[in-house]
This record gives sequence, C-alpha cells and structure tokens, in this order.
Amino acid sequence: MDDARDRCLDSFHAHRPFLQRAHHAAAELRLVERLPGGFVGGVDPSADMVALAQARCPPSAAVQLEQGTAASLPFPDERFAAVFSVHTLYFWTQPVAGLREVWRVLRPAGRVLLGYRPRADPAAAQFPPHIYRFYDPAEVEGMLAAAGFREVASEEVLVGTGRVTITSATKAAAA
Repeated sequence: MDDARDRCLDSFHAHRPFLQRAHHAAAELRLVERLPGGFVGGVDPSADMVALAQARCPPSAAVQLEQGTAASLPFPDERFAAVFSVHTLYFWTQPVAGLREVWRVLRPAGRVLLGYRPRADPAAAQFPPHIYRFYDPAEVEGMLAAAGFREVASEEVLVGTGRVTITSATKAAAA
C-alpha cells in the first residue's frame, strides 16, 4: 500500500492545508515536511485513536488532530485545500452527508481523494457486512456528485493481490 499511498500523497503536493483521519495524519507527518508552511488536520471518531495519534505527533501550528466524524467535521468552512481518506468510507453511516461536510471544509477548487476497496474485489467478501459497507466506484462517484463535487474520476490501483479504488473530485472554484 505504501506505493499507492505515496502516489496519492504526491497528487496533493500542491494542496495545503490537508485533512485526513487522525491516526493516519500522525503517520504521515512527513506531509508537513514536504509542504513548507503546510498544515495537516486529522479526524477520528475514537478518542483512543486521537490520543494515540497525538502521542505520536503532538499538536502544533502545523498539525491539529480532533475527535469527530465525517458527518460533523470539527473544522471551519473552507479550512482545507485537500481531503484524503483511505479505508474509512465503509463506516460512514450517511456517506453523502459526510461528503457534504468534506465539501464544506474544502476551499474552492479543493480536492478530495477517497481510497477504498471496491465491492467487486473478492477480498471484500471476507469482511463482516454488518460492520463494512463496500461500494462500486460508480456509487462513490454518484455520492460525490450528489454532494456537489465536480471532475469526479476513479482509478483502480493494485495492492498486493487486491485492488484499491481511488476516486477523486474537485469542489468548484468560486465564480
């Protein structure tokens, strides 16, 4: 997954500040090093995961880790130039509402990138359906469009013997 993750991170090189899940934000502190003057925000619904992330990466002017959910992001409007979420969409109880929140915290022309295992991946059948909800790329693209995003596109990336779909979209620039 490191190669796919690095490709995703490189695609956001010019976008700052940057939001992703808290425990991943701590693991990706190198983003701040890549983006002088950058900012990384992280969100996780688990207080324990936020505490673990903060222990690995103490909050600073460049890093803010908060407890929250996709449906109610604890950041002001237009705070981020990019949002990066990998393997979290499965757990969102209201994905379109969560994507509308992502749209809210993105600046005009900001990008969102979602990485997930598609429903068609045989490995998806191994996960308990009462916990994980898998989507086809067309469904994710439709949810992004319903949330107001434009320039929606999906790409499949091979990871080991499985597949990960990366779907990206852009918030329309201010008129």
